[in-house]
Amino acid sequence: MFVLLKMLQYHGFQALGFLCISLTSLGLYFLFVYKNTEYPLLTLALWVSTIFLLQRRIARGRTCAEVNTTGRMRGKTVIVTGGNSGLGLETSRSLYRMGAHVIMACRDPRRAQRAADDIRRASVSDGGQLTLLSLDLASRKSIEVFAGDLMKREGFRLDILVNNAGIADAPYGHTEDGWETLFGTNHMGTYYLTHLLLPLLLASKGRVVNVGSAGMILFLPLQNAHTLDLASIAKVESESHYHSRRQYAYSKLCNAIHAQELQKCYGDRGLTAVCVHPGNVISPMSLGFNRRLFAVSDSVNALMAKTILPLVCQTAVEGAQTTLHCCLHDVVGGGYYADCMLMPGHVPHVTFIGSRGERGLTLSELTNSLWKLQ
Repeated sequence: MFVLLKMLQYHGFQALGFLCISLTSLGLYFLFVYKNTEYPLLTLALWVSTIFLLQRRIARGRTCAEVNTTGRMRGKTVIVTGGNSGLGLETSRSLYRMGAHVIMACRDPRRAQRAADDIRRASVSDGGQLTLLSLDLASRKSIEVFAGDLMKREGFRLDILVNNAGIADAPYGHTEDGWETLFGTNHMGTYYLTHLLLPLLLASKGRVVNVGSAGMILFLPLQNAHTLDLASIAKVESESHYHSRRQYAYSKLCNAIHAQELQKCYGDRGLTAVCVHPGNVISPMSLGFNRRLFAVSDSVNALMAKTILPLVCQTAVEGAQTTLHCCLHDVVGGGYYADCMLMPGHVPHVTFIGSRGERGLTLSELTNSLWKLQ
């Protein structure tokens, strides 16, 4: 049972696996145990409790080794996009506690300031620093201002870029640059930011950690799942062709392929790039996703977050462990990581087609073309 639940967790089916195994276990209980015990209710309570405790243990996942080592990241500079909430907040908190200079790149300055104050108040750091900078991945201008500011700083060194920021659900719309909002934020913006910061990362032989999701597999359409027209996905000209979960899947798939292509292009120059699946995490982003996916009210969603979801999902602290593992430890460049382990073969092979139907193009070539980059 433990092995089966773990396999389902890595593939993003943790909640479904828990439901199936729970129902099977209860069926076995009533078939073989219920009629043969003097204390059926007590036995049932113990049976159910055991299932819940097992699932909570599995959901928690592994803890990154050395995550609480004082001074482990002293002298390192790390950018965490979306560092003011959820996974980004816990990633920023842990890196700050270990002595890193953490640049929290956030869209909302007030929320970022509250998060930074909370980190400083609740954490003891050995030489850590927090810097708040404004960044909106849905805006080319904002990305260029953010990257330009860092590039102009004399002697600035960037060791790790954690591309954590993203959205899981959004109504149909477009960014100021013309990209569909969800894909434009999660892939187009993340890609452009990384492109602009590459000189800094190459100079330090740094690392890129893209936060992906097993959702790249869950929500891909069954037909033509592995042949993608990036221009059509990035723009989605008609609302009738828009599906937020599918766009989310495409964006997370591109995050994983982006890491692979970065490694292939720049690995020989010292850059390391990986993608991580944090798990099924309870966070503001995932709760917003659940609200639309299951069509529930805010009150029901909040109740689920306090009762059912903690049994089958991870907290933000637990979900940040794989990101931290890939920041702290030696990793396989281009790899896809989950539960602090390399998961080979989890990224689907995709054939991208150009606007005129040409095949064999890479994600980087097509994204560069869309952004009109050299």
